[in-house]
Amino acid sequence: MNKDKRNELDAGVSIISPGVEIQGDIVTKGSVRIDGKITGNITAEGSITVGLNGEVRGDIKALSIIIDGKVTGTIYSQERLHLESHADIEGDLFVSKLIVEEGARFVGKSSMNKVKEIPDAN
Repeated sequence: MNKDKRNELDAGVSIISPGVEIQGDIVTKGSVRIDGKITGNITAEGSITVGLNGEVRGDIKALSIIIDGKVTGTIYSQERLHLESHADIEGDLFVSKLIVEEGARFVGKSSMNKVKEIPDAN
């Protein structure tokens, strides 16, 4: 296991469960899974997953991102963004690789250049 993967596992995965609503920004060295509602920006050094019933109103920044819920905001992914079949995105995408499943909805602009660094959460 490489050092980066080990650091992500050490930092753990934070889970925002269904029924949980958070207003404010989230910053983590690990990964996060959202099945509840977030109003605020999310920055993760690992991955971010927005589940089928998850909803985010804010920018998302991470190494890799999987979305099957609703996101309103700008998305930055250093490695890849995977829009699953129920994804509903309103906002711009800045990604290295983009995967879009049939049924996903995306309204915005996309830029598929190698994202070397995620902008600061400021």
